[in-house]
Amino acid sequence: RTFTTERAGEKLTALAEAEAEPEAVWIIKPSRGNGGKGIELVKGVEDLKNFLFPPAVDLAAHCRSEGEDHEQQALGPPPMEGWVVQRYIQEPLLLQGRKFDIRAYCLVARTTPHLWFFHPGY
Repeated sequence: RTFTTERAGEKLTALAEAEAEPEAVWIIKPSRGNGGKGIELVKGVEDLKNFLFPPAVDLAAHCRSEGEDHEQQALGPPPMEGWVVQRYIQEPLLLQGRKFDIRAYCLVARTTPHLWFFHPGY
């Protein structure tokens, strides 16, 4: 099952599933697609909760202690817009030792009489 962090309800549902499987590993990917960059694995409910609901940062106190010039540097990069959260499959189905996906495209041009156009994904 797939969840997105852009909807609060989905984040709560993902957390509830993590609580049902406390030892599960979760894969978190940038939702805007990044060529495999930015993918993270977290294990357990607490790590997932900290990722989905990070603790608040007191910016005023942080600026006083670090100085305004170092604010962005100390806080790190700004967060990405959204993430996709899925339970990680430990032993995925492999085809000749490699992960794979199936993509098929179908256009239903009309229903009477049935007229279909099909093109394999690759």
